Formats: sequence, structure tokens, C-alpha cells
Amino acid sequence: MKKHVVALTAAASLILFGAPLSVASSATAPKAGTTCSPKGKTVTVGVKKYTCVASGKKLVWNSGVTVSAPTTTVPPTTTTTVPVAAIPVTLPVAQNGTITFANIQDHISEISAAAYNAIQATYSSNKAVTNIPITIQVGPNSKRTDGNPDPKATVLKTMQLWSGFKQGDTAGLVYSTVADADWAVTTLNAVSVCGGYNTAFVTKPGANMGLCYSGAGVGRFLVPSTGTAESDYQKYAIEAHEYTHSVQQAQFKDTSFATAAGNDLGRAVGAVTPCWWTEGQANALGIGIGSPTSSIYSSLRKQEMSGGAPGVSDFSATAIQNFLINQVPWACVSDPSGFQLGYSIGALTVEALVAIGGPQSTMALVYREAKGDTFAQAFEKVYGISWASGAAILAKVVASEYATLNGR
Repeated sequence: MKKHVVALTAAASLILFGAPLSVASSATAPKAGTTCSPKGKTVTVGVKKYTCVASGKKLVWNSGVTVSAPTTTVPPTTTTTVPVAAIPVTLPVAQNGTITFANIQDHISEISAAAYNAIQATYSSNKAVTNIPITIQVGPNSKRTDGNPDPKATVLKTMQLWSGFKQGDTAGLVYSTVADADWAVTTLNAVSVCGGYNTAFVTKPGANMGLCYSGAGVGRFLVPSTGTAESDYQKYAIEAHEYTHSVQQAQFKDTSFATAAGNDLGRAVGAVTPCWWTEGQANALGIGIGSPTSSIYSSLRKQEMSGGAPGVSDFSATAIQNFLINQVPWACVSDPSGFQLGYSIGALTVEALVAIGGPQSTMALVYREAKGDTFAQAFEKVYGISWASGAAILAKVVASEYATLNGR
């Protein structure tokens, strides 16, 4: 109560003592010589100001004096320079499509189609990337790539999908069998400039691609022996998956994270990004841009996103939420089961985010991390919802999708 009395008193003092006594300018002009009160009172009418003055023993209005007409100061026009965006999307991304965080649980069956269509639409609307040279080398005993009839075309499509984001200066893809190990080591070290490739690495099953601190993108692909059938994943998606890893790393080039990691850009990404995102993004977007048709996408999606991991049997929403929130960056590299789930649970999570905010939103999150945000901070800046709230929603969606993919 007392605060209200003090406030009222202060306001009243402004009214009574803070402004000079005056009469509105729309009043009728007083007649010179007529009585007035008190002394000093003024009236302004038009451009003349009348004052109550002493005349003998009386107070009367004078004949008025001309005053300057009021002027209006027009503030100078200023030009605002809009900075050029470092990424091709505005944050937070718009949620104006069919699927949003608010309704995604009611549209679970539509997520995969929405994500695939969003990837194709973004690719089609983006400009082709023509300034990154691509080289493809196949080992003398390999005689072929991993089954993709045109790996260069797949890489070009992936480059175009990520157009507007930082990418490497070059892209070199090296295909070899175990019999080509020595050749592969020599070739990869020459392509990368950074070096560090050895026999143990080049003979590991699968593929890897990253970005050397020099700007060279380097991918190595261990291909099946001659006569061994390739999988559809190798035929359509593996190059897109691996090239996406190099784009993740490009966001961290020339950052403090890169310096702290000794310019190992893969480690720089891993220092702040959970493994489920690193692999989930590459898998979801790799399949999405690599699949020439929606039916192939659906087939590869089921193949890749239904997988489990040794020792993991609980795929409830609660378990998935805990997995998404609690996986520790970099430490997860040494957790085979947690890392493995990135290809399935991580990919389904990223796919849902593509359906909500488009494919570019997922790389925008990596970009924000490279700028110093934690994963949770980056997520909220990109999607306009806290990571805690988003994870709770996504976990329910992914639990349902995973169960469906596995016929449960």
C-alpha cells in the first residue's frame, strides 16, 4: 500500500510543479488592456504570445509579441546494412509445413515421405556446385568402385544439397580391396596432403571421409572382392553419407575447436557433437539424396534405420530420450553400441527434424556448434524449441517408428 501512496505523490508533484502554467494555443486571443491574473501568465494563440503584465495598480494583458512557429525535426534517413548470411537458412527455421513439433506425433506415418520430398526439393532449388574438383581413383586389383555406377554424380548431388554451407576445396575418393592396401596408403596420403593413412586403416571394413586441414576432402572405400555382390546402400548412398561427413567437418575448419584438436577436424566435430547426430545426419541425408526414387528410399530406410546394437534391448520412448540427451560427445566414439545406434535411432531422429525444418536445418545446427554453441543451445537456435522439450517429442516419435520398422 505504501508503495502506491509514494508513487501517487511523486506523480502529483510532476503535475503541480514540473511544468509551467499555460493555456492551450487554441484559446481565443485576449484583448490588450483587459484585466488578467496572475502576473506572468501567458497565452499563445497562433504566432503571438500574450502576457499578463502590471499596468499601474492593475494586471492587464499586453498587446502580444510574435513568436516563431514551431518546427518539426525530421530524423535523417538511415540505411541498414543486412549482413550476408553465413548459412543458407534463417534461424530459427520456419515450421510452416505439414509437420511441426506441435503435431508430429499425429503425423508419424507421413514423416519419411515428408523428409524425402524436402531433401529433393532443396536439392532441386539449390545451385549446382561447380568449383570443387572431384577425383576418383580405383585400385589396380579392384577394377571398380563399390557398386555405384556413377559415384561422381552422387557426390555432385550431395554438394548441391549442401550448397551455401562451407565445403572442402577438393573431393578425392579412393576405392580399393584388401589386396590394394599398399597402393591405397600411398594414394590416400598423396590426396589428403595431411597424411596419416596406414594399412590397418585402409583395410578396415566400410568407408570413411573427412576433411584435411588443407581443405582437401578425402574418402576411402573398401570395396568387396571381385564377384561379391554390392548392397543397395553401397550402390546408392554410401558416397553421399561419407561426403556429408566432410561438410560437417568443413563447418569447423579454422575454428578454436580445430586448433584445440590439433587441426583434426573429425575430432573437432566430435568434441561437441554426439555420435548419434554425426552418424544419424550422414545416414538420413545420405540415403535421402542418394536414393533416386521414394521406393528405393523406403527400402534403404528400412534396411539402415531398423538396426539395433549389441546389449541394447530397450527402445521405449524413455530409453531413447535418455540416449539422445545423455550421450557424451567424443567419449561415444569408444562406445560401440552407442555409436552403432547413430545409424538407426540417430537417423530416425534427424529424419524427423528434416520433415519439420528441412535438410538445411540439420547442417545449420552443426554450423552453430562450430560458432561455440553447445548442442542444446544450437538446437534451440535452429528449431525454436528447447532441446529438453524437443528430445521428449522426438523420442516418442522415434520409438513408434522404430517399432514399426521392426514389425512390433
